[in-house]
Amino acid sequence: MADRLVSLKGSIPVNNHKLIGAVNSDERIEVTVQLRRKSEEGLPTLDEFVAGKRARGITRQILGERYGAAPEDAAAVRDWALKNKLSVSRLDLPTRQVHLVGSAGAMQLAFGVKLSLYEHARTKTRFRCPEHEIQIPESLAPIITGVFGLNDMPVVVRHGARVGRRAAVNADPKNQFPGSFYPNEVARLYNFPPTQGAGQRVAVLEFGGGFDQSVLNDYFTNNIGLAAQPTVNGISVLNTKIQVDNDYTAEVYLDIEVIGAMAPKAVMDVFFAPWTGEGYLNAIKQAIHNDDYAAISISYGIDEDLRGSGNDPAWPMLNQAVDEAFRDGTAIGVPIFVSTGDQGSSSLRGQLPDQTEVTAYSATAHAGYPATSPYATAVGGTQLYSANGAISHEVVWNELGQVLEGEFQSGQSDKMQKGKYYLGGATGGGVSDRYKTAPSYQTSAGIHLSSANNPPATGRMVPDVAGNSGASTGYLVSQPPASQVSVAPVGGTSAAAPMWTALMACVREALTTTFNGQVPVFFLNDFVYAKGTTTAFRDIVGGRSFSYAANGNPVPGDFTPTGNNRSTGANGYSAQKGYDLCTGWGTPNGVELLNQLEAWLQAQKTIAPNLTPPPNLQDSERTASSTKAVQCTSCQGTTAVDLKLTISPPSKAVVSALPASDFIAITWTQAETEAAAQVFGKGQYKFLAAADNNFTPLLFPNLSKPDGEQYHGHFMKVTVNGKTLLCLKSEFHPKVQPSETTLFFERLVGSSSSPNFKCLITSGTAGGIWAALDLGDVVVTNSARFGLTMTAEQQALRFTGLSDILGTNPPAGFSTWYDYVNAKILATDSCLNSGLSAAGGRAASSEKPMIYYQAPGGSLTDVVTNSRISDDECGRISTYRTLGATLDENDAYVASVLKAVGFNNWVSIRNVSDLPCALSSDDQYDHFGQCSSICGAYAIWAFIMGH
Repeated sequence: MADRLVSLKGSIPVNNHKLIGAVNSDERIEVTVQLRRKSEEGLPTLDEFVAGKRARGITRQILGERYGAAPEDAAAVRDWALKNKLSVSRLDLPTRQVHLVGSAGAMQLAFGVKLSLYEHARTKTRFRCPEHEIQIPESLAPIITGVFGLNDMPVVVRHGARVGRRAAVNADPKNQFPGSFYPNEVARLYNFPPTQGAGQRVAVLEFGGGFDQSVLNDYFTNNIGLAAQPTVNGISVLNTKIQVDNDYTAEVYLDIEVIGAMAPKAVMDVFFAPWTGEGYLNAIKQAIHNDDYAAISISYGIDEDLRGSGNDPAWPMLNQAVDEAFRDGTAIGVPIFVSTGDQGSSSLRGQLPDQTEVTAYSATAHAGYPATSPYATAVGGTQLYSANGAISHEVVWNELGQVLEGEFQSGQSDKMQKGKYYLGGATGGGVSDRYKTAPSYQTSAGIHLSSANNPPATGRMVPDVAGNSGASTGYLVSQPPASQVSVAPVGGTSAAAPMWTALMACVREALTTTFNGQVPVFFLNDFVYAKGTTTAFRDIVGGRSFSYAANGNPVPGDFTPTGNNRSTGANGYSAQKGYDLCTGWGTPNGVELLNQLEAWLQAQKTIAPNLTPPPNLQDSERTASSTKAVQCTSCQGTTAVDLKLTISPPSKAVVSALPASDFIAITWTQAETEAAAQVFGKGQYKFLAAADNNFTPLLFPNLSKPDGEQYHGHFMKVTVNGKTLLCLKSEFHPKVQPSETTLFFERLVGSSSSPNFKCLITSGTAGGIWAALDLGDVVVTNSARFGLTMTAEQQALRFTGLSDILGTNPPAGFSTWYDYVNAKILATDSCLNSGLSAAGGRAASSEKPMIYYQAPGGSLTDVVTNSRISDDECGRISTYRTLGATLDENDAYVASVLKAVGFNNWVSIRNVSDLPCALSSDDQYDHFGQCSSICGAYAIWAFIMGH
């Protein structure tokens, strides 16, 4: 029976454009199908975010793995598409997207729509659009949250204003355009930090145009004076052609050259996408999931005809999808700077018969989207003036001039209308009629402003910050080929967004040094509103009057005490001391902003009592996770063999060769040692070769190292929670070198009456603990449970968590220390989280570890294994028992030696096996080693924290 089709609500935009006819049924179409998240837990919804709830600082990797699409959801969409003669061109689980291609005819049948061709009133381009809501199979309705691409209406509009050409060709731009600035001059006026964005990457979104590298090289060398060219990478989204043109290339040069001149050592990834809803969404998604950017700059908004409101959202599906993308960016701490627009309080543009863009005078006030998104940092505009290298005036950007009246084209009407308009532009700002609840970061700062409309609306207020945007005080940047001059000033809030992006690259470089490479995840707006009244921001209150000459050039007038962005009959908004709806908190004082941000981040750390975060894990990554204890009632214990060890008297003289410490942690393999270096060495330690590592060599006298092993005896000493830890590498494996291993541990431990350390920790992969030995304490990581024998399992889990051996309460949000350690492991082990789609063992095709969720009667839960096991349940249990009995001899030998010398302060940490069974493949060992060994390293950290 065919699956019933149901409507995908809000799936097409408002469309009042001119109908042309039907689309060609053979036309090739690519659509983006957006899927639900596999989990919502721990990621605040929009309402929760607005109310002040924040994600606990996750990484981009975790974002994709935990909050991406479920493989089974993607498979269901794929199977449906194939049955409907559509092909999958790309499947991306982290972005939750399935890209489908097919003919227009096949698309119409699959999605139950009729596609028609229209002519856009403003752009005169032709586009296709369904005549009614998109239909999807009822079985996929819970899975699919959006479909984009069936409609390719142009919806993206540029925020930018340009000054008139008014001087001789080839004149010095500074003389040709008085009052304008090169970007690096603005950086100095805004007191940017001395950093240059080194080691940082930023993303810039473009919707048309391209760049000529030779033009950029000439500009940065001859106009800015850079010795080295900034790195600029053009990235095509949805196969968009990157090409220089006369319409949008000026915007591209503005964005690139502002950032490159202000943060010349930052790498710029410039994403070029179609100016459609599908293009806008994909550009944002791709940027957020592509890299750990210092910031993302967006100088484009959504067409005001599709801006909508809370009551009439215009295109709900796109609005929701964009917010979800911004939600992702916020969760990983990437600031998204969006310009507020250049039409003042109306946010409404028009076009004269000669194609001149103007600001339309409207009856009511509007705030531009998506700057109004609570997830975005909205950037408004100012006009900047300087004298003697310092700011002399900075006022609200308003170059609207006098109200004119005549014919112009506005919105979706293809007819010229008679009405009022302005030649110039002004900073966008106001109160959103879409987001009707003001975010907590605004209300907690005591900000409660209403819209200028009647009745007045309350909700999200914009902008948050501002930057130089005036056309007459614009940025001198390269121009497209048809321009009369090669360099000219460009203004608009589209200049302010990349300015803030450049500043954030410089700031983040400094933060990286301050926080030793581990900058905490934070939401910038929380900081902005917490520190808006401080010297980190320059409060903008004043204004300046403007008129326009007969030739269309602006004529500046007097400075005024109070600026405004009025372009509506509702009168717009005036500036005021403190926060206002023209420039937000104002413009930056870069050095002071950095200082304030550093102090704020230090104060924001919410550390549980007696806890400090592991050195290589941000405190904000504490994501709660509850894990059930394993009760393997169906397993049988394994009988231990008689080891028959001969224990020689220990040599105390040898022990003194090691530095005294509170803890010694023994790692057996290179992978385990690299994991310890990564966690305790803050990622700065390497363990790649004897000549290329930060470990101190130490070989015990009269004890030869294993053949071919370069690393035996290397150690590093660190401090954890005020206690010293010595990480020591041993290449001795009891299974291979039993007598050498025995001697090694005898000499390491020495006499129990005067040990050189208080506690010995061994961290190993695979298996469980030999059942017949009376062991010390056992810590079992989440990924080791598959290999435990019955007796060892009961012993390991005799604790209510780890509280018995740690002696302290677990952090807030965790019922046991056991849950806490598991949350830490799962939050950091990207390898183990990368393939959770299948059950039972490692997929032969991918060779990635998988999770097996349930065994007979639910006796095993959350079992991680990379062993090859049969589909038979009994076979699984048998395999677990075998692995647990054959790969744990290290602990058996250690236990025997420690018992013989009377040393009882030992803890064994076990985690997932590096290999199914055989240890013969170096490639396999290297591939799986780090993934599993990181579990043990974090368990060492958690154990030390409680002592």
